[in-house]
Amino acid sequence: MIIITPRFLLILLLVWSFGPNRIEAGIYHPEERLEFDFDAQGFAKPIQYSNGFASMLLELRDLDRADYPGLARKKRLNRIEELLPISKRTPEQNAILIGDMIRLGRTSELNRLISSQQNDFVGMAYSIHRDAQQGQWQRAFEQQKELLRNFPKTLFRYTPEELAWLKRFEEQYHLPFLFSRSRQPKSTGLEATEDVDPIFPYVKPPKSNTEPVRFVGESGQYEAGQIAAHEKAKLPPDALAIVQQLLIWYPKDDRLLWLLGELYNANGEPEIAFEIFDRLTNASGYTPSLLREHRSILARYLDEKDQQQKAAQAQKEQRKAEEKAQKERELQRQKVNEWTYVAIAVGLTLILLYFQGKEILRRVFRIRRKKPS
Repeated sequence: MIIITPRFLLILLLVWSFGPNRIEAGIYHPEERLEFDFDAQGFAKPIQYSNGFASMLLELRDLDRADYPGLARKKRLNRIEELLPISKRTPEQNAILIGDMIRLGRTSELNRLISSQQNDFVGMAYSIHRDAQQGQWQRAFEQQKELLRNFPKTLFRYTPEELAWLKRFEEQYHLPFLFSRSRQPKSTGLEATEDVDPIFPYVKPPKSNTEPVRFVGESGQYEAGQIAAHEKAKLPPDALAIVQQLLIWYPKDDRLLWLLGELYNANGEPEIAFEIFDRLTNASGYTPSLLREHRSILARYLDEKDQQQKAAQAQKEQRKAEEKAQKERELQRQKVNEWTYVAIAVGLTLILLYFQGKEILRRVFRIRRKKPS
């Protein structure tokens, strides 16, 4: 259990305030960079959760709060104040301005600004995000297809490697994400049968993913830290990074966060998965029945693991105590043996001295008897 102390809150505040700049909310922001490193095959490496992504996501979720305590909000407000009065802004300035407004939730000012950039790649990306956030998934999906036809070869400060990954991400995962959301029935409340988004493996729309990855073990049942080999084969090597990027673009989407937790469990990290599930069910009030079931399985597993670790630690300490007692007994026996040897040596020495003294006295008396009187 994490104990919230003033020092912990201060550290968290510092993380929020001075964390690295990021691409945000479906935005190609000229002042921000892609967060991921890439391996030799061009697959993105995920951001470490506990020491990076968790605090990043908290910041992205809360930046639209007027009482947000970090410097990240103030930084964006200052940029907006600087750029708004400019009558003829460059495309980069417009991209920065709209991106910051989206992040700060200034929706009333967005439509005019986005319309002025509608035929531009970045403006189209912003429009897609706006429509998705408003639940206009079908319109966002249709625009996404057009966006992919106009994906640029160069853009702001992105490297060719970053743009190549982003194009693959947009086509193979963002597009199917928007399509699957556009196909789901509209509901005013939480569906009890809700599951994670079926974006793995990649299936090109308009085909639906009829065999999405199932997060089950070889037994066919949900297992802590496990996924069946044939199900794991449906996941790309950078599945974690892909869902992290979707969450950077849609930070308040609890269903996406659930998917991220399932991926961590499949990756052999049930502790992180449980942390995410627990936050969703307790802090966010997001409680599909399947999510609650998976959380319960992980809770039991981690509790049993904790008990086993405590038992193992107790056995380890007991062995140490026994070894220490054994060493003390051996040391005591060694001391006793040493004193025994000393006593024997002293005894033998005394016996030798006794017989030697006796022999000396015998010789002395013999000499005296031989002397003439």
